[in-house]
Amino acid sequence: LDSVAPAWLTEVRRFNISAREAARTLGAICGASAATRIGFEGDIQNAVHAWFTGAKHGDGAALGGAVRHIGRAFEDLIKGVYETIETKKTGIKTLNEMLGQVCGRLNEVAPDYEPQLLEEVSQLLRRLRNASTHEQTSPEFGRIRARLSTELLLATSEYFRILHGKGLIRVTTAGMAEGRYEFNGTPGDLYFFGLDGDDTGRELERLLQGGFSEE
Repeated sequence: LDSVAPAWLTEVRRFNISAREAARTLGAICGASAATRIGFEGDIQNAVHAWFTGAKHGDGAALGGAVRHIGRAFEDLIKGVYETIETKKTGIKTLNEMLGQVCGRLNEVAPDYEPQLLEEVSQLLRRLRNASTHEQTSPEFGRIRARLSTELLLATSEYFRILHGKGLIRVTTAGMAEGRYEFNGTPGDLYFFGLDGDDTGRELERLLQGGFSEE
């Protein structure tokens, strides 16, 4: 009965809700189908369950597994942002390469949000992940690693949610950059086009307040 105590279940539920919110953030940035396909939310939920199970039973292997799940989720988060903002993708990129591109772009559009913190978070998560994989440690310290990793990932997701909400992270393609699309139709035929966008009013307000040209 102790393993399903209400307090334990409440904590698990709280973090699972946070995992769902993080998945929604990633879905808003790179598309819901992409976020679902890579199993981002599942990795966070698995990490939370492994963390609390390991903490409850003093299981260092479970606690280490929690950190590794978080490491994979962090890499998926960075990859999702990278593939959204980077138009010239060449070959397979490592996490550090993708992170470098993301931070470089954020240094251009959002320098006040201290993009270098992302690199510091990434380095810390990598150290925690490597330590959990290659070192034996006490369950007490394993709990610290699991909690720290989870909180860092959720904070990073919140960071990107804020930037995306302010219009600082959005899809950029060559067609959109030029402001026009080319369509090869048949002369004399009638065509209908439907246009839609997320948070259009907020984006227009941001453009107006930012002094952008009417064009």
